[in-house]
Order: sequence, then structure tokens, then C-alpha cells
Amino acid sequence: MIKIDTEGAEYYILIGGIKSLKIFKPNLIIETHPWNDKGCNERIVTLLRKIGYNLKIFKEKDSSLNIYAWKDY
Repeated sequence: MIKIDTEGAEYYILIGGIKSLKIFKPNLIIETHPWNDKGCNERIVTLLRKIGYNLKIFKEKDSSLNIYAWKDY
């Protein structure tokens, strides 16, 4: 399990670890911060779906998302 809550750098962390995500398929908990990076919510969701993750998304009042992501084995 990996938790990512980096005040706007979540997408860039996922990109940096994309090879490991594809190989090891860890479950993820991600809290986005779109006020620091406009469009990050959409980029994160698109990326995770593209590499085969299932998503449960909870929207917060301030436009941030809490994302639970997992892969079926």
C-alpha cells in the first residue's frame, strides 16, 4: 500500500514511479490538491485507469479528491 499526499505533486510522483506501479501493482491512497496544480485530478484518474487500476473516488468540498486505487490480480 502506498499513500500519496504531497500538496500538488501527486501526478508527478505517479509518473516518476510508473514502472514500479506496473510491476508491483500496489494499492494506492491518493489525496489530490488541485489548487496547486490545475487539472491534476483528471490527469491522475486518466493515468491510473490507463495502467489498469480500479478506482473509488470521493470528492471533497474544496475540489480535492480522495482516490483509492487497486488492481485485480
